[in-house]
Amino acid sequence: MSWPNEQDKARGLVATIRQMVNVKDSFTRIQQERDRERAERLRQQGEVHAQKQARREARASLRAKMIEAKNEPNAQRRGRLLEGLLAELCAVEGVQIREPFEIRNAGSPEEQIDGLITAGAHLYFVEVKWWRDPVEITAMSSHLIRLFRRPDARGLFVSVSGFTEPAISACRDVLSQKLMVLAELNELIFLLESDRGMGDWLERKAQMVVAERNPFYIVTDF
Repeated sequence: MSWPNEQDKARGLVATIRQMVNVKDSFTRIQQERDRERAERLRQQGEVHAQKQARREARASLRAKMIEAKNEPNAQRRGRLLEGLLAELCAVEGVQIREPFEIRNAGSPEEQIDGLITAGAHLYFVEVKWWRDPVEITAMSSHLIRLFRRPDARGLFVSVSGFTEPAISACRDVLSQKLMVLAELNELIFLLESDRGMGDWLERKAQMVVAERNPFYIVTDF
């Protein structure tokens, strides 16, 4: 056999070996990429699980605070507690809220707003009451007037003691112009026992205000 033929065979063998190495390297790179993708999926799944667990713990803690607040003997402090608990609920649920603020005119207080919630594309002016008796029409009318002074504003009125029928009827009578959602503290406690989000809960209540002309619709399908 001539020397050139031996060289050709050697070159062919080297090329074959190089090809085999390249194929192996390709498989190695593919496997490494798959391993990286799997590790990234596991990391993301771990983050999602941790976020869900943190949300469950925060909601459970907030529910306990709401129940404990019922033992507060001071009426004024109870009202402030309810405002704070509502703000904390929004923070846990990722719902945008502006906490209580005052509107002044010529240096004098003109309006006290208990909160301002943005849910979906809607702006809800919040009123909270922790009274011994149900909220009556006078307090409800004051909040409705606040809404009528603002275009496209909706209302969320949270009462621990419920609402009188005249107060509910007043909200129903102006439904073609203003939407008012009425809720009780116990609804928020029940909400926190479920996995339903606050934004979904509020939207569901608003839908039923329109569909059934019922401002005080209680969401039960958690």
